[in-house]
Amino acid sequence: MPYSIQREFPSTLRNRGNCFDYLLITPRKLFSSALRLTKYRKIQNFKPIVVDIQDIFDEFSFGFFSPQAIREFVKFAIHSWKKQPQYLLLAGEASWDYFNYSRFNTLNAVPTHHLLANNRKKIVTDDTYFVTFKDRIPSLHLGRIPVRNSEQFDLFVDKIIQYETSPGSAPWLHNILLVADDSTNFEDAADSIASCRFSHNKSISRFYFSTFLESINGIQQMGKGEIIDATKRYLSPALMEKINSGMGMIIYFGHGGIRVWGNEEVLDSRVSKRMLDLLNVAGKYPVILAFTCLNGYFDNERNIPSIAQRMIFHPQGAVAYITGVGHMSPHENQFFSEELFGVLLEKKPRDWGTAITLTKEKIGQKYGLKLNCIRSFELFGDPATIIPKAMFPDP
Repeated sequence: MPYSIQREFPSTLRNRGNCFDYLLITPRKLFSSALRLTKYRKIQNFKPIVVDIQDIFDEFSFGFFSPQAIREFVKFAIHSWKKQPQYLLLAGEASWDYFNYSRFNTLNAVPTHHLLANNRKKIVTDDTYFVTFKDRIPSLHLGRIPVRNSEQFDLFVDKIIQYETSPGSAPWLHNILLVADDSTNFEDAADSIASCRFSHNKSISRFYFSTFLESINGIQQMGKGEIIDATKRYLSPALMEKINSGMGMIIYFGHGGIRVWGNEEVLDSRVSKRMLDLLNVAGKYPVILAFTCLNGYFDNERNIPSIAQRMIFHPQGAVAYITGVGHMSPHENQFFSEELFGVLLEKKPRDWGTAITLTKEKIGQKYGLKLNCIRSFELFGDPATIIPKAMFPDP
């Protein structure tokens, strides 16, 4: 027996005369917030449409919950609509546990896709699947906001509008904060980006964990728990003070987890730790690029908010967060960071979605299409988020 019977209202998704260049897929319960964002995008001459995820299931998977349906819809829109879409924003929680086998009552509003990594030992979260076809290069500029409710969605939209309507020439947008975990490899990666890509920028600040750790008396004799405690007393407030001073972009190289930066948990997004309460950017919302592991692991079975989610839905947090959704190797982080900053400085893309697409295309041409970073690096935010000219001025 069915749980319920609902009347079906046919959608227009298969109408070949559709002329939309910006797709926002979300559950119907979040439509009011989604329509606020698309109304703003219309002012910028986009032709957006808000698409009910259930309509996609009805039209492309016979009503069944299926990530494949999203891909089939996007493919149909690309090949059959009068105007080919260019941007895709997925707005909703997801989980690998589609059928709630873990019994955590998993939220799964807008599903993601999963596949085996190239070493066939780990599962990779792969939103890129929805926009890649024969050549495995993204056909649309992609972003996701794993939003849970309209309050989160509205806060995110407020930040986008405030960020993009503020003066794009504000001096703070030129400020870059380079953060490195306490390892020579991570510091070398940060130094390389600074010297090769930002040698002309006089507004770069460095925050290297090793420098602070060495200044703590008796750290060599401390156990791990004592080091973490000392880190949170000294390093974490100092890092927050730097962020609050006004940073256009924050770049992190180092170890990471779903809710932390560094083994010492220098940045910890857990509510119980109250570390994010120290954020007070006063409208100077940074873009965060974290070249680390698991900061974007949004599809865990417990729906534990990742640090990327906490940052974009925090009223004093980031306007966009670019990071890996799974385990990333140091060389893949290095590849991605070098190519991304090359694209940003040489191509001058309009928005972050375009920058990520061009980066993945460049990596595919240079190193091959099988690198996990092509799939696993994700933009948590709106792909149409403008990159202010002050952030990457001409030398």
